[in-house]
Amino acid sequence: MVYLFPNCPGAGKRAEMKSEINLNKNNLGGETSLYLLQHKENKVNWQPWSDKLLKVAAENKKLLIISIGYSSCHWCHVMEHESFNDPEVAGLMNTEYIPVKVDREERPDVDQVYMNAAVLMTGQGGWPLNVIALPDGRPVFAGTYFPRKHWILILKKISEYARNDRKALLDSADSVTGGLTRMQIASFGSEEKGRVKDNFNKSGLEVLRDMDPEYGGFGRAPKFPLPAALRSLLVHQYYSGDQSYSDAVKLTLDHMAAGGIYDHIGGGFARYSTDREWKVPHFEKMLYDNAQMLSLYADAYKVFRDTHYQQVVFETAEFMFRELFVNDKKKGISGFSASLDADSDGEEGKYYVWKCDEIRPVAGSDFPLIKTYFNITETGNWEDGKNILYRTPGTWFLGAAGDGEPEGASRIIADFRKDLLKVREKRERPSRDNKLISAWNSLAVSGLLEAYSAFGEDRFYKAGTAILEFIEGCMITDEGGMYRIFDTGSMTSSVNGFLDDYAFTIEALIKCYQVSLEEKWIFLAEKLAAFTLDHFLNDEKSMFYYTSDTDRELIVRTYEIQDNVIPSSNAVMASNLFVIGEILQKKLYSELSLKMTHSMSGNLMKGREYFSKWRSLAGNQAYGLIEIVITGKDALSYRKELDRHFIPGAVYMGGVDGGTLPLVADKTDMTRTFIYVCRDRTCLRPVTDVKGALNLIKSLQNT
Repeated sequence: MVYLFPNCPGAGKRAEMKSEINLNKNNLGGETSLYLLQHKENKVNWQPWSDKLLKVAAENKKLLIISIGYSSCHWCHVMEHESFNDPEVAGLMNTEYIPVKVDREERPDVDQVYMNAAVLMTGQGGWPLNVIALPDGRPVFAGTYFPRKHWILILKKISEYARNDRKALLDSADSVTGGLTRMQIASFGSEEKGRVKDNFNKSGLEVLRDMDPEYGGFGRAPKFPLPAALRSLLVHQYYSGDQSYSDAVKLTLDHMAAGGIYDHIGGGFARYSTDREWKVPHFEKMLYDNAQMLSLYADAYKVFRDTHYQQVVFETAEFMFRELFVNDKKKGISGFSASLDADSDGEEGKYYVWKCDEIRPVAGSDFPLIKTYFNITETGNWEDGKNILYRTPGTWFLGAAGDGEPEGASRIIADFRKDLLKVREKRERPSRDNKLISAWNSLAVSGLLEAYSAFGEDRFYKAGTAILEFIEGCMITDEGGMYRIFDTGSMTSSVNGFLDDYAFTIEALIKCYQVSLEEKWIFLAEKLAAFTLDHFLNDEKSMFYYTSDTDRELIVRTYEIQDNVIPSSNAVMASNLFVIGEILQKKLYSELSLKMTHSMSGNLMKGREYFSKWRSLAGNQAYGLIEIVITGKDALSYRKELDRHFIPGAVYMGGVDGGTLPLVADKTDMTRTFIYVCRDRTCLRPVTDVKGALNLIKSLQNT
């Protein structure tokens, strides 16, 4: 099917697979995915994933090797160099199997199924993900990175089973597929409505117990930022008044912003830290991480008023604009690329690390201050005499080590960072994956709008709305369907959207309405929500499948209910429905959201930080949303002032001229600017100043 986008200049069709299947050659050359193109010269006869390929595999009665990764994955590159370009390994793979390459960012549905299989079979997952499956796609073996010798042994052993003991493979496939089916329903349950608040309150304390009391975050090493989990603790602090929640968040944010996981020269965060202290990053940079960090640090600024969090937000946004933003007005493109590779010039982290002698001439006479501030040593603080720049938390400025004045030290450090960035930009850059992903760009819109709410920086708002307009014009069909991928090279939209594409886009649209008070955004959000109800919802379970009913079903149809680094798409949808239900006064949406939360309530205690988006929603449902309607000529400035406060249950409506929404339409006095603070659609007497509104909000919070 070819779909034309009349509002998308220069673009306009869904990309189709360009190559016919030929099992005797590497067939990736006609693809648009950077990850697949990285493997087009491999000696392995890779085929891209497709429904047609599974038919060919069935006809040939050959096992599949399904190898899944993404363009910025370091260990994917390692296995490629060690195995997929090796003649012996390639010969085995090509003779005994049909090798299939999958970009997990383009096809997260495929990745989700086989990652679940890997976890079921081995207890762990990761990328590259390598799965051996029957011709119908049912897995019989799964694992992650394998050294060359180990991979050869696996290939030989399983091909031997295929020849001599096919029944063992069939039994294994049946067992794994059955396990995957059971996994989809194991987490569903039901809780009495009254227990949601109780579980919300108790689960927050359980999350605190999971946190590292010295360096913040969760677990030891490797350590991932979990933005949804950290924000949920701010929600707990808001409703409980218990400062231990906000203390844990501040400890984490301070250590992350000081550590090597944060790029102190160019801004932005790496994907994770390889150590407990946040010092040594895994150097790839992902859009979804940095988008969420904008939101997290902006919200934290509202709570703590720490100017260093403002610095982190502005520097992270500057990194995103400088290194990821694609903004071509002639072509009608506005969005962020997916990622930057960990490697450059064939070496992990080479773009970001420094030998002492490289830093000394840039720092000049200020080298003693710079050396102390960034923990630089002559022999290197990392591998091979190289330094990762990181700070000691709590020493944002070092006056005594420089000219004796904190302001002077601050200026010296700022000038040094600019100078070193200029030097760094002359190095070979990590490769950039230029595909635009709907879900991740919508996360970026939400991050930019949260940053705009916190700091009032107009460029954040303008960029966020420009991206939404691009998504509306190039990624959303007239019926309310979405595409996931936009390729900036071929100017094509491809891959039917998954639940996260809809959920995060709806979330961004809701936020944009509340920031701009332009009703077109909430009506577009409802249009997408209606499509998800029609094509993703399992009515019996009151939960959304990850794939729509317009897609070919894989070996199982999965639900995404658990947070990881990115929040669960079902939790985001439940939150969206709760807010849309309040804004549009649609009972269907509100009741479905409550059903979804009740079915997850028991998991708030079991899953802890991995059900954080659900927990934040449960808190807002248990304590109640606060509807804030602002009408009159100063509506936008009043809204902006109110939104600089962290009020997790606030929903903003209104406009300079009022509006057509149910709670707004009857408020027709525009002679002054009025703020109506409401709960359950019942409004208190309106006030005409922000301070008065905040007092009313506080009074409702305590009831």
